[in-house]
Amino acid sequence: MKESGFTLIELIVVIVIIGILASIGYIKYQDITTQISQDAETANAKAIQVAVLVRFSDELSVNSSYTLSDAVDTYNADPGAFFHDQTIPRKKDGSLFSVTCQNDELIIQ
Repeated sequence: MKESGFTLIELIVVIVIIGILASIGYIKYQDITTQISQDAETANAKAIQVAVLVRFSDELSVNSSYTLSDAVDTYNADPGAFFHDQTIPRKKDGSLFSVTCQNDELIIQ
């Protein structure tokens, strides 16, 4: 009588191969989630940059002495006013971005 089925060695080899493939997939998954998190933080910083520059442009059209530094000060005083009561963009750790102005250059950290 002939027995059919897999030997223990064959099953162990298949389990090891599946384990290796799963570990490679997990590493790639971690890399992708890290990249997505960094991309989201960059997008949030860009949203703040656009909001400050739009406010600066709007105010400059009314008041020619309005500076980029004034726009930054206004943002730092009330970030919610720049986003019309929508969610204020934040860093991935939940803290607010630091917005400063040096030599007429907007710096967001």
